[in-house]
Amino acid sequence: MDNRELITEIRAGNREAFDYMCGLYYTPLMSYARLLVGNDWAQDIVQEVFANVWTRRGGVNPDLSLYSYLMRSVYNTAVNFINRNRQGDKYMSFCKERIETDNYEMYDPDSNPVIRRIYSIDMRKNINRAIERLPKKRREVFRMNYVMGLSHKEISKELGISVSTVENHVFLALQQLRTILAEFDFK
Repeated sequence: MDNRELITEIRAGNREAFDYMCGLYYTPLMSYARLLVGNDWAQDIVQEVFANVWTRRGGVNPDLSLYSYLMRSVYNTAVNFINRNRQGDKYMSFCKERIETDNYEMYDPDSNPVIRRIYSIDMRKNINRAIERLPKKRREVFRMNYVMGLSHKEISKELGISVSTVENHVFLALQQLRTILAEFDFK
């Protein structure tokens, strides 16, 4: 089912099409939401986005990329969530630390070409092929970090290797993926 057909079916109230969309985009949207709000709140953000798509399905433009629309919705919902919850001391500390250390703007898909490229539907197949070209251990560490959302410390404990070894694997995997992806023709 292509993008236009999927949106048209959802706009018509087809629950099966909506469920298909949720299954298709749940994992990448969760990964992106974790970047923005951490593991504790990511699922709430993604569920809110899906609920909004269903309740406002008549306003979804079939000429636009559904994936881009969902990514922007996750970003906006996360920003709104953070703004609503600023009064909580614990969450405020988390947000302040996160903003100071990660430069929050970096995660905006409109202003960061790397995130826009990584999460592009058209690129997913090429990214998976590139990941398969990584050495076995590096691929395993990369998937645990970026797909499963595990921290470097959790990966270290799981695999019985040092945190610095995990960091090296992640760094080298990203470096190698950039090189491999540069070989692909994305036009």
